[in-house]
Amino acid sequence: MSNTQIEYDYEEQFKDALAKLTDDGLKKKLVAIKKLAVKRLNLENEFKKEQNKLEYEYEQKYKPLYEERRKLVAGDAKPDLEAIKDKLKEVGLKEEDAKGEEKEKGIPDFWLKCIENAHDISELNDNDKKILKFLKDVQIDLKENGDFKLIFKFEPNEYFDHTELTKEYKHDNQYDIKTVTSTKIEWKSSEKNPTIELKKKKMKNKKTKAIKVVTKEIKVPSFFSCFKDFEKKTKEANKKEDEDEEENEEEEDYDIEDDYDFGLLFKDEIIPFSIEYYLGIVEDDDKDGADNDDDDDDEDDDQ
Repeated sequence: MSNTQIEYDYEEQFKDALAKLTDDGLKKKLVAIKKLAVKRLNLENEFKKEQNKLEYEYEQKYKPLYEERRKLVAGDAKPDLEAIKDKLKEVGLKEEDAKGEEKEKGIPDFWLKCIENAHDISELNDNDKKILKFLKDVQIDLKENGDFKLIFKFEPNEYFDHTELTKEYKHDNQYDIKTVTSTKIEWKSSEKNPTIELKKKKMKNKKTKAIKVVTKEIKVPSFFSCFKDFEKKTKEANKKEDEDEEENEEEEDYDIEDDYDFGLLFKDEIIPFSIEYYLGIVEDDDKDGADNDDDDDDEDDDQ
């Protein structure tokens, strides 16, 4: 077992709860059970360490497959008809037809469609879609300790000069998300920035009565808003945040946990299951759950 011992996250709450009890015998038993719970947490941490090593090992085996996919999407390679001839029949495509000239090079808008069909990504505006047409590949650089980096590779475009945008996720010693470091996007102009909307407003000078037009930048929901840095807050920072909650409410709508979910969506879902996302055949768990609830309600009504 690792020498690093896991801290018990509920230590203060545990002490407060026991302080309300009057039965010393009960307190003694609960302290003993808490010690067992901490031991289990340490074992779980060891499990996560070994799990990360195994995931890293297999990620290296996935990479050549992802590279073959990239070439097919980009049009840098053509399908091996001999290798897939049996499957062609299953989808109603004759081998002689498959040998004909292709209308398109590669698969246009492949990653755009993957992202559009990801039910958990809702912040996608029309300008985002125009930019994501230039997204040619999404890659993952996974570390043995579970940290990972998402790499969004772009073709040359009119929006920014970056050839790639990255988001790097790092964990603490308990494998909880600790920091997220993202590429700071340098937009070619405010008009090219999909995270803001430019609005013109007439302003009247109270003294001179002169009217001038002022352009204001208003933040709008965007896929690219996630390209910023995040850091896990300490307990002290969380307490201060609670005190200032009303003042910071708008800014704190999207936090490090939300961004971590975004990263995991690409790491565990969109990258490995890209063809399912491209075709839009991935089931929406939330929608299915809602349908099941409706079915249950109907059954109750019938009884």
